[in-house]
Amino acid sequence: LRLPTRISLQLSADSVLVDVGSGVGKLVVAAAVLTNARAIGIEVVPARHSQAVAALADARAQGLVSSEQASRVSLVLGDAMEPGVLPPYVTHAYLSNLCFPQELTAQLVPLMAQLPRLRTLLSLQSLSATALNASARSGCRLTHNSTRKLRMSWSSHVSVYIYSCV
Repeated sequence: LRLPTRISLQLSADSVLVDVGSGVGKLVVAAAVLTNARAIGIEVVPARHSQAVAALADARAQGLVSSEQASRVSLVLGDAMEPGVLPPYVTHAYLSNLCFPQELTAQLVPLMAQLPRLRTLLSLQSLSATALNASARSGCRLTHNSTRKLRMSWSSHVSVYIYSCV
């Protein structure tokens, strides 16, 4: 998946992208359409989750998303902090955490670092030193690679912080 600002996630058929705070599912559907990766959207707000499910069904019905592409999308209504919600086979994670309290992000990051196949984490908030130190103790050590600006539907300049698991 290549985002407009030249962020390359290097997603392949072996990749699994999880979007925590996936809202209406735009990123996970785009990942399934533009790559061969599997994509999982986790959303805690029932109304947003329902919109995502309906939008995927509509896109499928209109022929915008093939059956094969739709089969690689999972939309989960749940809390990523709850045991078993984050699948252990995730390779790439995106935290749509701009509205998350900093404490929630600090708790999520170590959970993500425990994912044995995690390679890349993207976040809309810069990760605190506390969260990064906790990630190193939990599993992989997340290191900041770069920060990019993206255009979102709600803003033309949103920072995305890119971390690698080493």
